[in-house]
Amino acid sequence: MNPETSGTPAQDQAAASKPRPQSGMSVPGLLTLLQNEWDSNMLEMFQLRKQLEEAQQELSHALYQHDAACRVIARLIKERDQARSALAQLQATAVPAAAPAAPAAAEAPEVAGGMEVEKEKGISQEIIQKMQATQKQLSTARKVRTVSPTLAAPEAFAAYTCTSTHPLHKTTQPGIACLALGPDQHTAATGGMDGQVVLFNTEQRQVTATLAGHAKRVTDVLFHPTQPQLYSSSADRTVRVWGQKDGQWSQQGQMAPAHQGEVTGLGLHPSGEFLVSGATDDTWAFYDLASAQCLAQVQNPNPEPKRGIQCVQFHPDGLILGTAGDAAVVKLWDVKTQANVAKCEGFAAPVKTLSFSENGFYLASASNDNSVRLWDLRKLSKARANFRTITLPDEYVVQHVAFDYSGNYLLVTGTDVRLFNTKTWAELAVLPGHEGPVSSGAFGPDAASLVTASMDRTLRLWGPAPAPSAQKD
Repeated sequence: MNPETSGTPAQDQAAASKPRPQSGMSVPGLLTLLQNEWDSNMLEMFQLRKQLEEAQQELSHALYQHDAACRVIARLIKERDQARSALAQLQATAVPAAAPAAPAAAEAPEVAGGMEVEKEKGISQEIIQKMQATQKQLSTARKVRTVSPTLAAPEAFAAYTCTSTHPLHKTTQPGIACLALGPDQHTAATGGMDGQVVLFNTEQRQVTATLAGHAKRVTDVLFHPTQPQLYSSSADRTVRVWGQKDGQWSQQGQMAPAHQGEVTGLGLHPSGEFLVSGATDDTWAFYDLASAQCLAQVQNPNPEPKRGIQCVQFHPDGLILGTAGDAAVVKLWDVKTQANVAKCEGFAAPVKTLSFSENGFYLASASNDNSVRLWDLRKLSKARANFRTITLPDEYVVQHVAFDYSGNYLLVTGTDVRLFNTKTWAELAVLPGHEGPVSSGAFGPDAASLVTASMDRTLRLWGPAPAPSAQKD
C-alpha cells in the first residue's frame, strides 16, 4: 500500500460508499423513495401477469385446436378403414356381369305402356318361365290353404296393449324409417335415419346385430324368405345385401347402381331370385340376385318434372308389380313385358304406401289425403274396383299399411296404430303410445302380436295384456 496515496481504512470505506441523495436524507423523502420503488415493482408484476395470462390463453387455444385436429384425423382414419373394408367385401363378393351392356346408340329403347324401358340386358325368356312356374305353384297351393285355427279373433285386438318398448338407433339422428319381420317371425330388422340397420330378437328382446354401411337414411328393409339374407335401400342411392355366416351378420355386397335418385322402396319376388327397387328418379329397376346385376329399368320419358316412386311391391303371384308415389296414382305393371297394365286413381295427394293381400285379390293403398283405399284386383276394368275407402281424421298422417297373412286384418300406422277387419271393415282397435309418427308395422304369427317402429326411435311389441300372475312375476 502506498502511504502517499492511501488513507485510513475508514476513509477508504467512506470513499467507496455511494452518497445518499438529498431527498433521502429525511424520513419523508425516504418514504417517498420506497413508495416509488414499490409502485415500480407492482407495475412490473402486473405486466408479467398480463403476459402470463395471454400465454396461457394462446396455449389453451393451441391445445383445443390440437385436440380437434386429432379427433378429425381419427374420424377420417375410421372412415378410411370402413371404406377399405367395404371395398374388400364388395370385391370379394362381386360377380362379373353375364354379358356386357349393349351400346346406347345401337338401338332405340323400347316403349311399353307409356314408359321407356332401358334394354341393357333384359328379362330373358328363361327368367319369365321361372316366374310363371312360381306363379303356378303358389296359385295351386293357395287354393287348398285353410285359415289357421289359432288365428286371433277380431274381438281380441281391443285388449292389445304395448308389452315392451325398446329404443334403437343413434340418438344423434333419431328415428326408425322402416321395419321388416323375418321368416322366423321373431327377428325384426329396422332401418334408421342414422343409416344403420338394426336386428332385434323379439323373443329375447335384445339387439342381435347393428349393420353400418349406408351413408344416408335407410328407406326400406326386406328379408329373404329362405336364406339368411337381408336387403336394404337408402337415400344414398344404393341397395345393399347383408348375410349371416357363423352366426354373424355382415355386408355381402350390393346391387349394381341403377338409380339417379334416392332409392325409396324394395320388392322381393316370391321365388327369392329377383329384386325390384323404386326411386325418386321415377324409375324402377329389376335385379337378378345371383349376379347382383340390373336386368331392366323402366323410366318415365315424359318431359314434365318427374314424380318419384315412394313404394314398390310384388303381387303374391310375382307376375304383377305395384308402384306408387308422388303422382297420386297406383300403377300395376306386367313384369314380363314391363308394361303398365292398370292404374288405380282417385287420390288427392301422393300415395305413401301399398300392400297386396296374400290371396292376391285385394290391394290396399294409403295417401297423404288421409284416406286408405281398397281395390278389388279382379274388377280393375270396372268402376267399382275401388270398393272401399277408409277416411281417417283430418290430422292423421298415414305412413304404412299391411295385411296379415290370412288377409282377415289390415294394419294402418301413422299418427297411431289402427286395426281393421277386412270382412266388415270395422275398426277393431286404436293403439296409442308412440311419441312420434309410426313409420311401419308388421303382424306376428296368426296376428297374435304386432311389432311397430316409430320416428320416436322406439320399437314396440304389442299383444294381449299379460295375466295378473305374469305381471306379478
